[in-house]
Amino acid sequence: MRLLFVPFFFTAPDLPGSISDGETIKEAILNGRDAFLAWISSQADMGREIPKPWYRVSAVEPPMSEKFVERVPRSLHAKLSVFAKQEGATPNTLLFTFIAKGGGMREEKHSK
Repeated sequence: MRLLFVPFFFTAPDLPGSISDGETIKEAILNGRDAFLAWISSQADMGREIPKPWYRVSAVEPPMSEKFVERVPRSLHAKLSVFAKQEGATPNTLLFTFIAKGGGMREEKHSK
């Protein structure tokens, strides 16, 4: 299976499994809007309740650095680097994609 990597991701924390991407920020936002509408529509079609928003960033919280640093064993780093090169991505982008997709699957599982 070949994965497609693009530079910008869109997630909606209130909507488990809703994730999108794009080649540009604008494209990611437009695709995210489509993903949002599809998610809401599918929930309504299945007769499921639309959850109330819960994710909020408080105005008093300090800003996040958006930096994530983690040391990994050399063997794992080597495997990530090889796989990322095959996919035309960086190891960081590959890892972020895995985390984003895994988080969506986990949220989806817990919302049922």
